[in-house]
Amino acid sequence: MLDAKTGLITITSPIYNNIDRFTAALGALIGAENIIIDVRTCPGGTVPGVQYFTSQFYGERTHLSSRISRESDTPQKLWSVDTKVGSDFADKNLYVLTSARTASGAEALSYALKNTDRATIVGEKTAGAGNAGAYLGIGEGLLMFLPLSQTISPKTGKPWEARGVVPHINTTADKALEVVLDEIKSNT
Repeated sequence: MLDAKTGLITITSPIYNNIDRFTAALGALIGAENIIIDVRTCPGGTVPGVQYFTSQFYGERTHLSSRISRESDTPQKLWSVDTKVGSDFADKNLYVLTSARTASGAEALSYALKNTDRATIVGEKTAGAGNAGAYLGIGEGLLMFLPLSQTISPKTGKPWEARGVVPHINTTADKALEVVLDEIKSNT
């Protein structure tokens, strides 16, 4: 907790499906009216991890994003899932701090929360690493990244690959937290 009404979750490692860890972190912020999620240095995460973490901020089933892939011509919808604390956090004011280093799964979290009008994104445009894929060994100790799918917005049908997620409030990454705290003060 930063103060009696505002809590901060900083994610610096990939967002994996750590249900107990997510629940414990949010449990410490149960009394907050404002939740700030800092993904300025988060390099990514897995689809199940990002889906579960993001789902904790919705009280009802919500279409988070869609994926297009090599396996199907029809976009596959990704929905929020029931979580232990989702109903407790569905009405909290939510802010996400981003930077040019925010990538992949952290962008998916930012993109879903932005496109469902669930959070205010503050900081810099993200890295634009929107293709999920796998590294394949091609011999001589070399690896090749093969894109397998791309996340698209349920609202626009557009991806963030090479474009990045554009924040609602554009500021430098090092000032993003200060800007959010000022925004929270001005809304009270």
